[in-house]
Amino acid sequence: MEISNVSSGRLEKIAYRISIIGHPLVTISVFVLIYGYLFYDIKTTISAFLLIVLVVILPITINNYWQSKNGVITNFDVSDRKQRASLYPYLLLLMAIITGVMYFFDYPKSITEGVGYFFLMLLLMSLVNFKLKASLHAASSFFICMLILKVSWPAGIVAVLFSFMVAWSRLVLKRHTLSEIIAGSASGILFGLLG
Repeated sequence: MEISNVSSGRLEKIAYRISIIGHPLVTISVFVLIYGYLFYDIKTTISAFLLIVLVVILPITINNYWQSKNGVITNFDVSDRKQRASLYPYLLLLMAIITGVMYFFDYPKSITEGVGYFFLMLLLMSLVNFKLKASLHAASSFFICMLILKVSWPAGIVAVLFSFMVAWSRLVLKRHTLSEIIAGSASGILFGLLG
């Protein structure tokens, strides 16, 4: 009995670390930097990265931190489905702003379209949230890995394995059910293929 508790505790610690590394705010930031480095000049890369950080990532981080600290939401990940319903309008507004800014300032088509398809994925997930709290961790990871697969099969396979690890971590931490993981993963795959 004690051995299984120790094993369970270790698995949860591993899952927790993977979940932090696989958090959408982290994976998106890292992906934008790497993708930009590989395909665009430094000015475009830094500009896109700073825009995403300042318009989406920083406001969401501050919002979630403040709300979780003050008890408005249960935790930073907004793991409660009803609480998450209040996150989506704010997130969608920020994504609409960044998509519009990138379009207006003529950012490279692949970056603008990628952001646009991510926006559409979040829009779908906000509608699904009325019935099911689809995993944003899984959706973001699989969205990114589909984009990576388009440019590099070896790197894409690594990204797919990482995405499965992220999905597994959310199950181990009991933040999502299997159906919520499947819904998030399917959304990420669909819109990642379109993006």
